[in-house]
Amino acid sequence: KARYIVVLTRSGYTARTMSHFRPDVPILALTSNPKTFRRMNLYWGAIPLYVGKDLFISGELDDLQNLLLKGGWIENGDRLIIISGSSRRQGGTNLLRLHEVKIRG
Repeated sequence: KARYIVVLTRSGYTARTMSHFRPDVPILALTSNPKTFRRMNLYWGAIPLYVGKDLFISGELDDLQNLLLKGGWIENGDRLIIISGSSRRQGGTNLLRLHEVKIRG
């Protein structure tokens, strides 16, 4: 079972859609947009996190993992479902990835 559904969003649309389904797993909703961050506080099951930069490129998975590790949200062996919106247009979701946290070193 996944520990979190991690949603990377600018507009909040993807987080709102996931919230609508009321999953058994908490939704960590990351955004770099202050307005979206405030709005996501109203979404069922969502824990909004404000990040200083966009983490929308799939190659930046290490950055995302490190951010969540430093914040104490995840630990070694946790499973995550990562969902990301399109980096080119608002309201599009084009990445779904299953990820197991592996700490090197």
